[in-house]
Amino acid sequence: MALVYPSSAQAAPSATRVSSAPVAAVYYYYYYYYTVLD
Repeated sequence: MALVYPSSAQAAPSATRVSSAPVAAVYYYYYYYYTVLD
């Protein structure tokens, strides 16, 4: 799952930068969050 978050966050802003920018930030937040807990 750790590999899924960054790739999704990269792909989302490419498609729709404005509306997906906060979504990408959330993806990266959870990626960092779960990495630290691991």
